[in-house]
Amino acid sequence: MNKPDSAEAELAQMSIFVVKKQYRELTNNDSADLASEQRLLSFNDLVHCACFPDFLSNQKSMKEIAKSSSLLIQYEWILQRMSIAFDEAQVAASSDKLITNRSTEQFTLEIKADNSNSEQVYLLLSLEPSLFKSLEHESGLLLHCILKDEFKVVRFNHVIDGQAQILLEKSGGLYTILSDANTKIYLC
Repeated sequence: MNKPDSAEAELAQMSIFVVKKQYRELTNNDSADLASEQRLLSFNDLVHCACFPDFLSNQKSMKEIAKSSSLLIQYEWILQRMSIAFDEAQVAASSDKLITNRSTEQFTLEIKADNSNSEQVYLLLSLEPSLFKSLEHESGLLLHCILKDEFKVVRFNHVIDGQAQILLEKSGGLYTILSDANTKIYLC
């Protein structure tokens, strides 16, 4: 009999964890609540959402993940394993201060004002050369941002020589989450 490797064992443990969590959620609801409850998402659904958040079918699932703390915990666990870089919540001198720069050993994110429109900002991504050279992302990179029970995903479609940028509205949810010191960021 073959002994499972550590990756298979970890996947099996995670599958059991998911099933137990979903079972607990189901048994804690009465039948009236169960009818209005969102459909259950499998571990595979969560991985698919993390890899392809742009798909229309996954956008509905992403809303369900945001509503369920157990699904959000599992989603973040998946991101931790598939991300190429991670930035924890920042230590800010004041909780009211907006974060405009984030730097890790692998990447730098910078929010810069758009001089032609005060309601917009540029989000600039710079990858460290060692990370950029090891990447083969023809479809771009995903930036997953998680703040408490909220999360947003943005795709950098074109990464050229380790650099990418997108334009954001200041009034948008992504800007709000990115500029908060408590946001965790996963680059996939």
